[in-house]
Amino acid sequence: MIITRKTKVPLHWTFYAQLPLLLSIYGAFVINAPFLLLIKKFIDNPAAIMGLISIEIYISIMGTPFISWLSDHIWTRWGRRKFFFVIADVGRALCLIAMPFAPNLWSLIILRWLFGAAGDFAGMTQALIYEVVPPPQRGRLSGFFQGSIQFGNILFFFLLLGRFDDYYFMGPFAQVTALNGGAIMFWLAAILLFGIAAYEGLGFKEIKPPDAKNLNSGRKPGQSIFVHFFKNFFKDVLSKDLLPVYLVTLIVAMFNVQLGVFLPLLYTEQWGYSLQEMGNTLAIGAVFAISFALLSGWFADRYGKMMTFVLANVGSLGMNVFYFIWVYNQPDFRPTLVQIVVIGNVTAIFLMIKGVVGFPLMMEYVERSRMGAANAGIQISQSIFRNGLLFFVGVWLAWWSYWFLPQAGYNVSLTFPEEKSEEQLVSQLQSAGVNPEELVLRPEHQFGVDGETSMRWWIHQNDKEAQELLEEKKKLKNELGSLETKADSPFLEATEAEEIQSQIAARETRITEIDQKLEAGVDSLKAKLMPALEQSLYEAGSQIRSASFSNETLSLGLTTIEEFDESLTERLITNISGPQFALVRNQNENAATRWSPDVSIESIQGQTPGVNIDLSFDPIFLDLYEGFYRKTESNEKSFEASSAIISLVRALIGRGPNRFELSVDQSNEDASSISIELTLLERALIDDLELIAEGISEEKLISDVALASTSPSEHQLTLTLEQSDKDIGELQPRAIEASERIDELLGQRGSLNPLIVESYIRVSDTLAASPFYVTIPENTTKSAYSEREYEYFFSSKTLEIATDIIGFFIIIFLLIMEKRGVIHRFGAEEDENR
Repeated sequence: MIITRKTKVPLHWTFYAQLPLLLSIYGAFVINAPFLLLIKKFIDNPAAIMGLISIEIYISIMGTPFISWLSDHIWTRWGRRKFFFVIADVGRALCLIAMPFAPNLWSLIILRWLFGAAGDFAGMTQALIYEVVPPPQRGRLSGFFQGSIQFGNILFFFLLLGRFDDYYFMGPFAQVTALNGGAIMFWLAAILLFGIAAYEGLGFKEIKPPDAKNLNSGRKPGQSIFVHFFKNFFKDVLSKDLLPVYLVTLIVAMFNVQLGVFLPLLYTEQWGYSLQEMGNTLAIGAVFAISFALLSGWFADRYGKMMTFVLANVGSLGMNVFYFIWVYNQPDFRPTLVQIVVIGNVTAIFLMIKGVVGFPLMMEYVERSRMGAANAGIQISQSIFRNGLLFFVGVWLAWWSYWFLPQAGYNVSLTFPEEKSEEQLVSQLQSAGVNPEELVLRPEHQFGVDGETSMRWWIHQNDKEAQELLEEKKKLKNELGSLETKADSPFLEATEAEEIQSQIAARETRITEIDQKLEAGVDSLKAKLMPALEQSLYEAGSQIRSASFSNETLSLGLTTIEEFDESLTERLITNISGPQFALVRNQNENAATRWSPDVSIESIQGQTPGVNIDLSFDPIFLDLYEGFYRKTESNEKSFEASSAIISLVRALIGRGPNRFELSVDQSNEDASSISIELTLLERALIDDLELIAEGISEEKLISDVALASTSPSEHQLTLTLEQSDKDIGELQPRAIEASERIDELLGQRGSLNPLIVESYIRVSDTLAASPFYVTIPENTTKSAYSEREYEYFFSSKTLEIATDIIGFFIIIFLLIMEKRGVIHRFGAEEDENR
């Protein structure tokens, strides 16, 4: 058990004493990048995001100082501080459990505010740590603490962050909830906070100080406890001798301005890396930072905290300037992962030194008898400065977007048979009477590739009305989420339920109207551009060099604009793979058997790059697809339903030989249903098919499933199709282009050609996505409406450099005042006079 008020403690106590604060910070990691990814489902505007989050300041600005002051003036059978920690961590854990399931923006924001409010109860954590660890041992404590924080960064960024978008099979619980990596991340953090709450309650023993105060210390008879608190609190906190502390707090805040919660968007949206790659780079940086944690504490004690702090910030400013210039000179303004790691590691060293030195430097300006008031004042000033700067980061990103980037509007993406320059494109537009000055013309390349010419061009037209419509649509969707949650309440009266349904219908109608207006804007832009550019686009269908289908294997030869990196072949096979493909049994180097899809890929290099792909389909999937397509004539719906059924059957009955036999009953002439014959073989894992029938009934194309058994192993599933989904098979332009080419190469082959078209589109979309970014050229024009763009690197680095410079001016002012004797380092002077 850890005991307070010891004159000397074993070294391992410095580790145990910091665990409440350390593990609470670990638990709060999800409030940064993962929370941003949650909130991005509801809102995109950085200024609005940071504005909503920073409102927390009004909730917590007085909470933490009041709890800190209160913990100095009470004593209970459980001590005076630790039970506050238990309340804080249990409250925060409950908020984290609920966050992944927030139905709308305001529910999520309120949970975020409640998380911060619960955290206010743990505001005196460092006071408890300092009561355990005596002054002579606190330097090593600070370095050890910062090293432990970096170890947490390794665990979080390397192991967890990249799993945010993963989804996990829930078996019989699939209809209750969809378990994804984000939810698991928040739940793990909640479990950690529950655990540390138990550790705080059972692992610490507080010794009552002989001079302990109570709530009535200095309180006049009949005076309200709140009046007593505010009178004494503000008198202490606003005392003139603490102003240097608040200056240092401001300096630390200015030097710590960073992209913060927007960092994942820099890696994923702007640079095209995955969350896992981002996590790897940050984790590697954390390893180096740990190495400098204890060294930083020793250096600060040896050469002075102010000198160490200034040198660290000089190095940090230098690295910001260097990084800005370096990225500016990279193709596509995109550094490689190796460059990010190297530059990030050097920067992390300076950040670590600043982190170790910052708080002890503040304490140098505080008398020992004034640490309680100083701590409360630091908490208030840090909250004001941090949240104020946090909000300004979002505003700055919005300003940067407005100054330099395309705003909301309409755009088209075009592909030409040869590379074009902007001058050539402008000439074509002008010849057709289109004013290029009204448009944004941008060549498109792979991430990390730059150039003024390209086969692919993005043409955008800003439109203020589109921005207003998109904002209204997002607002309506948030309102819909809230209304749908209310509509599910079992306590609603009939009139209330009817009113809510009316409000839901009104908002859905308005969203439809907005979509129609936005689509009309897209069509208007296409109508203006196509007469000038249509004849010079890539030849329709020529991207499909060859196509054949025999022995249930589809072979496609496809032209690509960029060369496919052969080192990513296994990754591409994994991403393409699905239940529609036949399985083959392979063995790894340890002779372990695993099932893998029968898919092969060959990269074609040279002047006209491409890929050859062989896809071997499962005969059962082909039978299911043909059955669904005959009834629906819908490529996508038939593909999805067939894939879902075979995936569910394999998961529950098993994969491999002697598990099951499945076929579509071709004698069923009912246009609204499909009959499936399912036979269980000797190695089947289950014999009760109710779970399979229930799972199939949840598919969008299927409204009901009837299960009939003629024997313990012979079963028939009759699937009733959703009537609204019949005859929905109108092909999209991309599918029409591919379909005409497939018909030309293979002739008319019934449902087989639509399956090939759907497979082609899925392969094309997979190649175009991360981490491949390989484009299959198409004649079809891709058009859309979009919100304003944001840039995260140069905008944030510009702000960081500016705030660093302001911070140095404040340091110079502080040192001048100190030299003149206006400001004193009371803590440092006491140490020198001991």
